[in-house]
Amino acid sequence: MLKFAEFIAEGGYGVPVVSLSKDKVDLAKADTRNEINRNISAELSRDWMNPYGGWSRVRKVLAMYNIFLPNIIFRDEEEGEEVVAIQQFGDKVGAKIDGTVNMVSDDAEYFLYYSYGIGMSGFYETYAVITDEEGLNDLISDDTEIDDEEGDRDPRQQ
Repeated sequence: MLKFAEFIAEGGYGVPVVSLSKDKVDLAKADTRNEINRNISAELSRDWMNPYGGWSRVRKVLAMYNIFLPNIIFRDEEEGEEVVAIQQFGDKVGAKIDGTVNMVSDDAEYFLYYSYGIGMSGFYETYAVITDEEGLNDLISDDTEIDDEEGDRDPRQQ
């Protein structure tokens, strides 16, 4: 009989789990990003009634790594891409001795790329990956505009 850690290491039932290895909790490490992407891929392996179904599954996977995503309104009903700058454990904030609060956000090094579209079955097919800026440039389609209709900027431009 396998111990629980051995069972999980062999793949378990194919459900997303945070690695039991303590060195796989830092987003800056490639092993951690690979594990997150594997778990996201496992969760998005089915089709969805709407793009929010896949987004909520990605949120649950990332929450296991202390990465929290904002609520999103998908503007295009048929297909689209979303890019969100992510940080593990949230933004760093603090207060100075005089009582002023510092709410400065760190520069994001990693991004969540999420795309969705209606497949041949009539349901939404989704894809998501955690990547750095170089990988993000490869993923974003060339016809994607950086500024949307409301003037919001791509997270890499802020």
